[in-house]
Amino acid sequence: MADFHTLGREIRAEFERLEDGFFAEGRSLLAGSAREKNEFMGECWRRAAEATDHWISLLERRNSGYRHQGYAAMWDRFDHAAVMPFIN
Repeated sequence: MADFHTLGREIRAEFERLEDGFFAEGRSLLAGSAREKNEFMGECWRRAAEATDHWISLLERRNSGYRHQGYAAMWDRFDHAAVMPFIN
C-alpha cells in the first residue's frame, strides 16, 4: 500500500501479460480433449501461483516503512486486526 500507484501498475501489467498468454494458448485447445484442457488449466494455475509467489517475495524484501507516524499506527492496527503483523 505504501507504493501502490507504482507497484499496482507493475503487478497488474505482469498479470495481464500472463492472462493474455493464457487466452492465446487456450485458443489452440478449443477442439482439444477434456484431458488436454484440464492439463492446460492446471498449468495456468501453476504459472499464476508462481507469478504470485514471485511478487510476494519481491514485496517482502522491500523496505516499506511508513514515514508518517499516524499512518504507520493506523496500518499497524489494521494489520494486527487481520492477524498480519507488519515486518520491517
